[in-house]
Amino acid sequence: MKGTRRDFVRQGGWAVAGAYVPAQAQQQRPAADPAASVLAPAVVRTLRASAEAITGVAPLRGHYEAYWRYHALHDAKRRELYGRFADTVTASAAAAGIADFAAASPQSRLAVLQGLRSLPEQARAFERPVFQEILAIFQRTDAWLQLGYEAWPGSARGLDEYRRAPR
Repeated sequence: MKGTRRDFVRQGGWAVAGAYVPAQAQQQRPAADPAASVLAPAVVRTLRASAEAITGVAPLRGHYEAYWRYHALHDAKRRELYGRFADTVTASAAAAGIADFAAASPQSRLAVLQGLRSLPEQARAFERPVFQEILAIFQRTDAWLQLGYEAWPGSARGLDEYRRAPR
């Protein structure tokens, strides 16, 4: 990659100008990650409990939450859909006598979710953007771990294996 003298001077000028930015301007940056505040904690908790009930496995890492937060951050319709899903699941659980959906047993959570999937209007609204995406994330990630692999494809693994003695 070869640059011109003009590019070098231009980049150096921006670096020098950046060094003189007042401290007040630097403190005005948002401290929190905007994706963390997009979905309410209750919505994320309901989605995580739904993922555990659908797949039968507790999510090991935060990749489900990262997926939901990313899509909620970049798509307002998806954010509204996740909130509506959480409200619908909570209402269905309350109608079934379950006070806290996320704290309920996996079997009772699965029964509530299957009840939602049996209703045509709810199944149409939530089947692809919630249920099918949970299964797709599971197939790409946690299913590999359930099959006995150390990690799923595309994630770092075996970085220390070369330093250990063979078993």
